[in-house]
Amino acid sequence: TLFRSALRDADRIIAVSAWTRDRVLDLGGIEPKNVTILPNTIDEAQFTIGPKSDALRARYGIRPDEKVVLTVARLDHRERYKGYDRIIEALPGVQQRCGPVRFLIVGTGDDHSRVAALARERGMESSVSFAGFVPAGSLVDHYRLADVFAMPSTGEGFGIVFLESMACGTPVIAGNRDGSVDALDGGRLGVLIEPMNIDAISNAICSLLEEKGD
Repeated sequence: TLFRSALRDADRIIAVSAWTRDRVLDLGGIEPKNVTILPNTIDEAQFTIGPKSDALRARYGIRPDEKVVLTVARLDHRERYKGYDRIIEALPGVQQRCGPVRFLIVGTGDDHSRVAALARERGMESSVSFAGFVPAGSLVDHYRLADVFAMPSTGEGFGIVFLESMACGTPVIAGNRDGSVDALDGGRLGVLIEPMNIDAISNAICSLLEEKGD
């Protein structure tokens, strides 16, 4: 294809993670020395630690006793690898162990109806809130509102949302199969889990919630 030809003819290719670099090299015909890793970054002046927004808690009807797990991702059928549905699968176990927990999803897309139906099927309809599209300027308050940010992805090139969340003081959970590993510096900055394992997702969320409660 034209895309592959362009990559093979390039003198320098910039990859945002080791996982992305490996995928590029798997195409074949590309010299490893031509592929350099340059991780993504964020505006540290925009994403900062701050108080939780009472207005947002009121908007989503989050009770004082409810903890908040957040995912920021496009709800697109082509991006189900981000794992938001697996968090819904894990939610009953999380609530059984940790008490009331609200799962807040920021993002829009054609997968919304399927995800909403899954929440109903699992009896979690009242525990899953869809924020829809959130302007960049309001994202900070959503990160601050959360007690845990979780996105157990299997195909993330990097995951800027992890950096944004951590910069706002919210601990993160990510999958250990993709570029999320680079974003979390191999697990030094957050919790890496097997992203397809529902029990692993549940245990990681509860561990962070319990840690924050100590």
